[in-house]
Amino acid sequence: MTTAQKWIGVLLSLVLVGVSAFNTVLLLDQKDQLETAQGQISSMQSQLSQAGADINSLKS
Repeated sequence: MTTAQKWIGVLLSLVLVGVSAFNTVLLLDQKDQLETAQGQISSMQSQLSQAGADINSLKS
């Protein structure tokens, strides 16, 4: 194995580590966004339920 081939192997390994790290950061960010969206959905469901109760109360 030549020196150039060794350096290419090292470079490819570094690229692989970099891509993996980048994907991990993206995945964690998407997880945070999903949790935020789920919290907002839960809050909106509560508001919708309360609005339905208010409408039923007004009908009476």
